[in-house]
Amino acid sequence: MDVGKYGCPSTHVGGPRQQNHHAMNAQILNNPHAREKHNENKPFDRMKMKAELEMDELQAQTQQME
Repeated sequence: MDVGKYGCPSTHVGGPRQQNHHAMNAQILNNPHAREKHNENKPFDRMKMKAELEMDELQAQTQQME
């Protein structure tokens, strides 16, 4: 992992405004608590996406009926 200018993986050698997202994700997902929370959110995100798709389909059907 490349450590940035200030010793923090969120900053890249190019400057403090350039973030090294790969290094940040690797550091975050190596944390067991963060990984558990990430895995807990997956089913909710899937259900939300499915509900939004179904709602869009229903709205399209009602517009066709009018």
